[in-house]
Amino acid sequence: MRTLIVLTYLFGFLGTITTLLLGVSFSETQREQYSMLKIVHEERIQLFVAALVFSAIAYGSNLWKELLSSKPSVVSTVGTGVELTQKATLTGFKMEIEEAAAAKAREAEDYFNAAERDFAASQYKDAANNYKKSINVLPTMSAYLNLGVSLFDISDFQETEKAYNSGIQIARMKKNKTLEAAFLGNMGSVYALQGKKNEGLKTLKAALELNVQMGNTLGQANALNNIGIVNAMSGEPDEALKSLNAALEIYRRSGNPPNRADPLSNIGNVYIAQGKPDEALKFHKEALVAYKQTGNALAEANTLNSIGTDLSKKGQLEEALESYNSALAIYRQIGNPLGQASILANIGLIKVEQQQLEEALSLFHSAIEIHKQIGNLQGHAEVLNNIGIAYHKQGKQDEALKKHQAALEIQKQLEYPLGQANALGNIGNVYLVKGKLDEALKAQSEALAINKKIGNLFGQANTLGNIGLIYAKQGKRSEALEQLHQARAIYLKIGAKTAGLHTVEDLIDRLNAIR
Repeated sequence: MRTLIVLTYLFGFLGTITTLLLGVSFSETQREQYSMLKIVHEERIQLFVAALVFSAIAYGSNLWKELLSSKPSVVSTVGTGVELTQKATLTGFKMEIEEAAAAKAREAEDYFNAAERDFAASQYKDAANNYKKSINVLPTMSAYLNLGVSLFDISDFQETEKAYNSGIQIARMKKNKTLEAAFLGNMGSVYALQGKKNEGLKTLKAALELNVQMGNTLGQANALNNIGIVNAMSGEPDEALKSLNAALEIYRRSGNPPNRADPLSNIGNVYIAQGKPDEALKFHKEALVAYKQTGNALAEANTLNSIGTDLSKKGQLEEALESYNSALAIYRQIGNPLGQASILANIGLIKVEQQQLEEALSLFHSAIEIHKQIGNLQGHAEVLNNIGIAYHKQGKQDEALKKHQAALEIQKQLEYPLGQANALGNIGNVYLVKGKLDEALKAQSEALAINKKIGNLFGQANTLGNIGLIYAKQGKRSEALEQLHQARAIYLKIGAKTAGLHTVEDLIDRLNAIR
């Protein structure tokens, strides 16, 4: 019934407009000035036919509406005896379900609009609750997609996965490839963050293929960006940069500058993993400007976190703390536990550098509890490694070794080479202090091989410095100096004025004094 009303008014309006156009004449000057008026003047026969067609459709729709309205919603029927009973008609049923459907649609839309307002205000938990209410009233792909995004932003990865899977099923049933590709692209990131990198890469490539088939360039850029992230997590920086730069180029061609922020930030992340803080800082700062333009609070916090890491790697600890604290305030405001855990761990590392070890351990334990709650194995392993570093600094070598070995096992399980290299390097440091030089050299050599494979210059410098120290302990002066000079050259090349550089330079001076 509602559809017929809409058709009656729509085609009645069109019929009226075309009829009015037929009754109006335009001067030659007007026709020359406005090309549309010239077309109207020259196509009067077609306008006449259109007016007839529109009027006929409007009349037919109105007639059918009146016919349906005149049909009763109930009729009398004879019961088992002589009594008459009232029975509903199909017309009444159709009118009733149409009204009920319209009411449900309005209710679902109201909840969806409320969720959109919450999301725009970075209130992701409230947004998720309203998207759920919209789905409970009327399940839609749009609500499932946005529910997944909201849950992802509060680090509820298991519920995010459920939302996306529900959406994918509907999209495939309705053969909506655009939304299927969107669900797959988002799902790939969820898999990767849970340590399922192979599954994530497979899902993202499926999303990329769908977007290529549809000619959806922005969808291709989104998929390429996320593929780059997974490649970086898998220790493939060259492949990561290839995908990220391809995404960046598509965004630049699209003429929408804010879209460039994601690949810019992720390129910066690749560079910091390679130990190139200057290049990383350049990309992260550019990304931060773009994110502020879009008002994306979570992305802004993530980038401030990354900038803090860049500055920390450069030895600018106070500036790093300032950036970390800015990010932490945003994470707390929007209720993002994953970001909070990351910041707590990063601030803890600075406290280790500043020899404030008890404060560092307190921060690490707070971070690890959050990672346990949200099921983030990657973060759990990284913080275990950090706790081991703090114990090592406190002289608790056995406890430190246990933490580093536990971190190494998780990183092997996740197939994350950078995490493995970091854990191995720290295991080597513990063995060195315990006087087990052969075991120390073995661990550091394994770490160096991984860092070289993934192009991690900062990791290479740290490991070469540690190997130089081991050789010095073994009395192998020339071998020690060779490793230490390589380490110093890399530190200077990447602009990392850290404690590691100062230790290397001091050791070189002491070894050179021995003739």
